[in-house]
Amino acid sequence: KMREFQAHLPRVLNSEFSGVSKITGILSNSSPDTIIDIRVDAVGYNSTGEIVGGGLTTITFIPGNKQVGFKITGYFKEEPTSIIFFPRKTYLTTMNANTELDQNLIVVDSNYALFDSTLGGGYIISNNGNQAICRFDTYLTIYDQDGTTCEVLTSEGNHIFSGETTGISSGPIFLPPACNYRDFELFFFPLETNNLELFNNPLKAENATYISSANPMVTLNISNSYSKSISETIVYVLLFNEAGEIINGGFAFPDPIPGNGSVDVEVYLSPMGEEEPADIEAYPVFTTWTSIGD
Repeated sequence: KMREFQAHLPRVLNSEFSGVSKITGILSNSSPDTIIDIRVDAVGYNSTGEIVGGGLTTITFIPGNKQVGFKITGYFKEEPTSIIFFPRKTYLTTMNANTELDQNLIVVDSNYALFDSTLGGGYIISNNGNQAICRFDTYLTIYDQDGTTCEVLTSEGNHIFSGETTGISSGPIFLPPACNYRDFELFFFPLETNNLELFNNPLKAENATYISSANPMVTLNISNSYSKSISETIVYVLLFNEAGEIINGGFAFPDPIPGNGSVDVEVYLSPMGEEEPADIEAYPVFTTWTSIGD
C-alpha cells in the first residue's frame, strides 16, 4: 500500500537498556514528489516474536527520490532483539510536485566539522526568487560510517528576502558516543512567501571578532539602516578555515535595534580546541516574530 516508502536500517543508540531507547532509521521516497507529514511506527520484538514495545514519529517532509534519517523514542518492557518500521500516510499527508518556490531556495555552501563528539557548522542559502520566503522547513540528517542515522535536526527557517543570501547555524550538534560521523545531507522545503513593508534587509553585521577560550564566542555589532526600530531578530555566525570551509557556527537573539542605530551582540560557540577561524561571517535575519517600529 505504501509503495513510495521504505523505512529501513533500524539502530538503537543507547549504550545500555533502560526501557527507553533512541531508535534511528532511514525513510526512502521512490516517488518524484515531495511528501509532507509521514508517520513511522517502530515495533520492537523479542526473540520469540512477541511485541515488547515501540514508538512513533512524524517526518515533516521528504523530497522526491531521496532519503532522510529519522529518530524515534521507543518504550520497551524488555530489550528488543529486532525492530521493524511501519511507515504510513495520515490524514495530514500531502504530495507536493516541485514548485518554482522550491527551485528558488539554493544551497550555496554547507559543512560540518567534528571536534570531540560535537559537530559545528552550518550552511549558506540564497533566495533567487522575486518574493521573500518567510518560512521554510529544514531537514538535516547526520550519517554514521556504516550508513545508519546518527542524528536528525529539523527546524523552521526564518525570513529570507528576495535576492538575499544568508548563513544559518543551529549551533553545536552533540552526537551519541556510539556514532562514527561520516557525512550529512540537508534539504529545504519553502512553506510560504510574504512581503513586509521592507523589500531588503536593512540590518548589517560588522566587526565580527573571535574570542578564543574554553567557551569561545564571537562579538559583533548590528546596525539598522531603516528609520524604525526592529526587534525579535536572530543573528547567525559562521566560522571558516583557511581552505574556506565552514568549521563552526552559532546564533544569538539581539536586543531590539533602534532605527538608524546599532546594538552589540555576543554569540557563544561550541569549543574548537586550538583551531582559530581564518574568517568569520555574521548574518542578521528576520524571524517570523520580527516586528518593525513597535
